[in-house]
Amino acid sequence: MTATAVRPDLVVAVVDDLAAADALAPEWDELASACDAGALVRPAHSLAWWRHLGHGHLRLVTVREDGRLVALAPLHERRVGPVQVVRWLGHGLGTIAEALVRPGHEHAAVALWTAAGGRGRVLDLVESRAASPALPALWSLDPTGRRTTVTPRDRCPVMDLGDDGLAHLATPASKNLRKTLRRADAALETAGVEHHVEIAVGTTRFEALLPDIRTVFDIAEAARPRQHLLRPPYEGFVLDYLRGEVAAGRGVALVGYVGDRPVSFTLAMLVDQDVSTLALWIARFDPDAGDYSPGHLLLRETFRWAPSHGVRRIDQLLGESQTKNQWATSSYETVDVHHGGRPSSALVGAATRAAQSVHGLRGR
Repeated sequence: MTATAVRPDLVVAVVDDLAAADALAPEWDELASACDAGALVRPAHSLAWWRHLGHGHLRLVTVREDGRLVALAPLHERRVGPVQVVRWLGHGLGTIAEALVRPGHEHAAVALWTAAGGRGRVLDLVESRAASPALPALWSLDPTGRRTTVTPRDRCPVMDLGDDGLAHLATPASKNLRKTLRRADAALETAGVEHHVEIAVGTTRFEALLPDIRTVFDIAEAARPRQHLLRPPYEGFVLDYLRGEVAAGRGVALVGYVGDRPVSFTLAMLVDQDVSTLALWIARFDPDAGDYSPGHLLLRETFRWAPSHGVRRIDQLLGESQTKNQWATSSYETVDVHHGGRPSSALVGAATRAAQSVHGLRGR
C-alpha cells in the first residue's frame, strides 16, 4: 500500500494487497451504506470477484480525512499494449459500480480520481452508475472533454414498494401483467399442478436448494446459452460470494416449482440503502415451463414476500426487458466512462471487444 498526503487532513492511499483490502472491508461497507451504494460495489462482491477472477494488480484507491475513510474506488489494473488499463472490480460480469464519496466530502473525489488515473493509465469504467456523485469530479480533471468520453450503457428497472408488494398489480399500467398472470394460473389449473416457491435465508436451506438451482441453470443454458455462472470459470466466485452473503444474513435464494419440478430461481441480496432494498442478481427459468410464465410467477411471490421482511425496494439490476419493466415503477441508468489518451482508448476498446467476443462477458 502506498500513501500520499494531499494536504494535512487528506491522505490518499492505493491498496494493492488482498489481505489489506480484506482488513479494510468493515470501513468500506460502512462507507458504502453512507453512500446508499448498491450490492455490487461492496467488499463482499468486489473481493470475491478478485479472489477468483481477478487478473493484473489490485488498485483500491482510498482517501482519508482526519483519519476517517471518506472516499474509495474499487479498481484493478491490467496492461494492454503500452498502457495500464484501470477497471472496476467485477468488470465483465454486469457489475454496476461507482466510486464512493461520503456525503459532505465531495472535495475528496478529485484526489481520488487523480490517484486512480495518472500518467500512463486509462480508465475504462464500464457500467458506471450514471448518477454517481463522484463522476463530476472526473470531468473537472478534463474540462475540455478531449480525453473523457461517456456513453449511455443500460437501464436498471426498480420497484418501490409499500406495505403490499402486489399493490402494483391493481394499477392501470399493469393490465397486461394481470393478463399474463391469469393465463399462467389458468394453465396450472388445467394441468392440475400447483406453483410454489421455496425461500432460503440461511445457510442450511440454501445448500438444500442449490441442487435445484443448478438443475434450472443447466436446463436454461442448454436451451439458450448465455453465461453459466455455476460452472467454471465463474462458479468459484459466485458460490464464494453467495455463501458469504447468506451466512451474513444478506443473501436470499428463491426457487419456483411446478409440482415437484424446479422451474425458476432468483439469487438476491439484501442491501442497506436509504430504504431496505432487495437486489435481484441472477435469475433463470426452464423454458419448457413457458406455458406457466415461471419468471412472472416467481416475481409475484418475490414481491409478495419482500414487504413482510422489511424490504421497501426491488432493484432488478442490469438489463431492460418486458418482464422487468412490467414489474417496475422507475429505473436508473448506467454509462461507460473512458478517461485517457485517444490512441490508448481505441486500443482498450479493441481489446475489450475481443474479450467480450471470446468469453461472452456481456451475456446476462
